Amino acid sequence: QKPCWGEHTFTTLLTCCRTPKEARRVFKLMLEDHRHPISAYGWSILVDIHAKLGDFEGCHSVLHEMKAVGGISHIPLAAYTSFFAACYKVCNTGQIPHSVRAKAGNLAWESWKEFNIENM
Repeated sequence: QKPCWGEHTFTTLLTCCRTPKEARRVFKLMLEDHRHPISAYGWSILVDIHAKLGDFEGCHSVLHEMKAVGGISHIPLAAYTSFFAACYKVCNTGQIPHSVRAKAGNLAWESWKEFNIENM
């Protein structure tokens, strides 16, 4: 008999993941083995994992995936905060090429406007 794991167990497991690939494996376990939907909090953790790696494009991709695939209609502030932190990290690192920093800044600005429209 499979253990009865709930959302708290899965989100705790997600917070232990160090790479997006590990988090995706937990998502797969949630959906396939336990038929447990991924919550907005779970998606936000995946955004944060990308952010910790400085992967602003991965964050942005997950924000859109969260709506399209996850069915999350209202993206939580925590997910946007992680995304903006990743953009900030990239924009303020002198070793990253200017074109990448500009892309991160533009993406953050467009997302900021989108966030304000959604939350009005």
